[in-house]
Amino acid sequence: MKKKYQYGLSTALLLMGLGAQAQNRPDGQPYSLGTAQSLLRQLEPQVTTGAAQRSIPTVMLRVSAAEAFTGKVNYRQDLSKTGEYVVGEIQGVPGSSFQVRVDGKEVEGNIVLRSSKKAYRYYTDAQGNASVQEVDINKVLCIDYNQPEGHQNPAPASASSTASRAAAVVSLQSFPGAKGCVLLDFDGQYVSGTPWNNGNPINAAPSGMSDTAIREFWELVSEDFRPFNLNVTTDEAVFNSYPKTMRRRCIITPTTTAAPGAGGVAYLGSFKWNDDTPCWEFMTSAKAGGEAASHEVGHTLGLSHDGRISPSEGYYRGQGNWAPIMGVGYYKPITQWSRGEYNSANQKQDDLAIMSGSTYNLGYRTDDHSNTTASATSLVRSGTSLSGGGIIERTTDQDFFVFTSGAGAISLNLNTVARHGNLDILARLYDSAGTLIGSYDAAGLNTSLSVNVAAGTYYLSVDGTGAANPATDGYSDYASLGTFTISGTAPVGGTTTPEPPTAFSKQLEAELADVNNGMVAETCSDTGGGQNMGYVTAGDNLVFNAVTIPTTGTYLIEYRVANGKTTEGTISSNLDGTVQLGNTIISPTGGWQTWTTVSKTVTLNAGTYNFGIYAQTGGYNINWIRISKAADALVATPAPSQTSKADAIAVELYPNPAIERLQLRSENNLDGHQFRIVDSWGRPVASGAIAAGGVDVAALKPGIYTITIVADGKTQVIKRFFK
Repeated sequence: MKKKYQYGLSTALLLMGLGAQAQNRPDGQPYSLGTAQSLLRQLEPQVTTGAAQRSIPTVMLRVSAAEAFTGKVNYRQDLSKTGEYVVGEIQGVPGSSFQVRVDGKEVEGNIVLRSSKKAYRYYTDAQGNASVQEVDINKVLCIDYNQPEGHQNPAPASASSTASRAAAVVSLQSFPGAKGCVLLDFDGQYVSGTPWNNGNPINAAPSGMSDTAIREFWELVSEDFRPFNLNVTTDEAVFNSYPKTMRRRCIITPTTTAAPGAGGVAYLGSFKWNDDTPCWEFMTSAKAGGEAASHEVGHTLGLSHDGRISPSEGYYRGQGNWAPIMGVGYYKPITQWSRGEYNSANQKQDDLAIMSGSTYNLGYRTDDHSNTTASATSLVRSGTSLSGGGIIERTTDQDFFVFTSGAGAISLNLNTVARHGNLDILARLYDSAGTLIGSYDAAGLNTSLSVNVAAGTYYLSVDGTGAANPATDGYSDYASLGTFTISGTAPVGGTTTPEPPTAFSKQLEAELADVNNGMVAETCSDTGGGQNMGYVTAGDNLVFNAVTIPTTGTYLIEYRVANGKTTEGTISSNLDGTVQLGNTIISPTGGWQTWTTVSKTVTLNAGTYNFGIYAQTGGYNINWIRISKAADALVATPAPSQTSKADAIAVELYPNPAIERLQLRSENNLDGHQFRIVDSWGRPVASGAIAAGGVDVAALKPGIYTITIVADGKTQVIKRFFK
C-alpha cells in the first residue's frame, strides 16, 4: 500500500481572519514505541476487544514513559495482517483528535490537542522502528485563523442523493487526458471513513452556486494550475476515471463540520494518498472561494503557508496588487505561486518545483510553442488579421511566433484570460535577422504593440514578467504563468509556410515555373511570398496538364494570387472546363504587395484533368497552388435553408478562446449531436459527436474556427470560436 500520511498527517487550515502568533515550541524528545509490528500487536487487541464488548472501543496512546492518552475510536480499518488504521478523539479532551496508521513497517499519524495547543507526531525510521514525538502544533494543524466578524455562509441546502444533484452542475474540464485530476465538487457529498470529523461521517450540503458562479470559480482554479499536467474538472465521471493516487476531491460546501470557522482545510501531501480523503472549501463565492480552493489543493500537493516573520503572521495578505496563493488571496486581483521573495517571508518553499516534482508524478504540461525563432509557430492570417495563442508553462518559457507583413503598421494585442489571470505578459518583436525591434510591457497583465515596419518576416515572443519590486510592492516573473491570446492586424505582404502539399500539389507547383504562356519564374518583391511562380494576362489561361485526382471525393483547391496591374477584374478557375469554381474578385493593388489566398471546395471524380486558371480582365501573379483531400468537407457558412428559426438552439461557447476543450452550454441536451469544425479557410479540421457537453480541440492549431452542430439532418447552430 502507498504511504498515506506525510509529515504526521499535517493538516493545514485556511481561515479568513488575521494570522495569529506562530507557536515556536521546540520539538520534544522522541519516545520509542518499538517496531511497527509490535505497535500493531498493541493496537489490534484493544480495538477488537473493544468492538466486541463495548459500543465505543478505545486504544491506549502512549507518548512518553510517564504519559498516555485514551483514544476513543470512531473509525477503524483492518489492513489485513500487516496493518491497522484507527481515527478518533482523545477521551475527555474537547477539541482533540488522533489518527494512527500502521502499514507493514510504516507508522504514521498524529495527536492534536487544540485547547492546549499541543501536538504529537507518529513516524518510523528506515529500519521500521516506530516513535512518537511532541512537535509544534503548526507543523500539524494551523489554528486560530477565524473568519471575519459578520461573515455568514448561506444555510445548507436540503440533502438529496449525490447522483441527482450531480446532474445540475455544468461539466467543465481544464485539460482532458492530463496525468492528474482535481474535482471541484459543488453538488454535495457524503464523506465517511476519512480522518475528517474524527472519523465520523459528514453529509456535506451542495454549494447552492449558480452555473455562472461555478464557471468563474472553475476558471480561477484552472488558471492557477494551468502550467501543470492536471485536469481541473467539475465532472464526477471524469474524476472517477483517474486512480486514487492521482486525484483529489475539493468539496465546496457551506457545511463546515470538517473545520468549523475556517475558510477551507486540507491534509498536507494528500494528493498522492491511495484513498479518497478530500480537501474542503467553505465559501460559496467565485473569487474568495476559488482562491481558497487553489490554496487547499496546493496543500494536498505539499505546499505550506506563506506568512511573515515580522510582523509574525501565518498568512501574508500580499503587497501592491499581488498576494501569494498560499497566503491570503481574497483581497488582491493578482495571486500567484510563490517562493518567498517578499520581505520577511517565513519560508522560501519553491511552490512550482514541489507541485511539479516526482513526489506527485504530475510534471508540467508539454511546451506548446518553441522557445526559439528556428521553430517558431506561424500566426494564423485571415486577410490583414493575425491570431494565435498558447500557455506559458514555466518561468523560463518563451513562446515564439512568426508572421509576414507588408510595409505599414503592425498592431497586436496580447491578453491573458479575461478574469483572474496569473500571467503578466511581456512581448518582444524581432526582425527576420533576429534583431530586437522592441519590448512591450504595459501596466497590468495584458500588453499591446503598434509598430510601423518595412515588408518582411517578423518574430513575436511571448514571455511572463514581473512588476514593481518583488520584495516590497510587486512580484517577479517566477510564477507569471498561464494562458495568452494574440490578435491584431498586419498589412498583407506574405503568408506563413503552407501545409505540406500532396503529391499532385507538388506537380502543380513544379509546373508553375514553366507554364504554357511562356512565363518563367521571377523574383517577387514581397519578401514573405517567395517567388512569383506564374503570371496570367487578361483573356488568357494558366494551364496545368494531366492533374491526377486519385479518388472520388471532396477536394480543397487553393492558390495565392496578387494583382500586378491597376485594372480591377476577376479570375475564373475550372478543372478541364467541366467544374466551374466560380469567380473571385481581385481588387486592384497597384503593385506586388497585397496577396489574396483563394480557397474553393469542390466534389471531383477520380481521373486525370487539365487544371486552368483564367483571367477575365487585368493581370495576375500566381505565387503557389495546391489541391488537398477534404474528407467530410463543410463550407464555413451553410446555406440559409439548413436552419430555421424554429429549429435554432441557443448555445454559449466557453472558454473562448479555447485551450484544450470547447464547452457548449445550452438549455438543450447537446450530447450525441454531431458537430463539424472548419478553419478560417473553410477546411474541415474536426468532426464527431458532442460528449459531456463539449468538444476536444487540443489538436487544433491557434486560429479562428467555425463549429456547426447538426441534429435530425438539420444544421441548428453555427458559432465562431478562437483557439
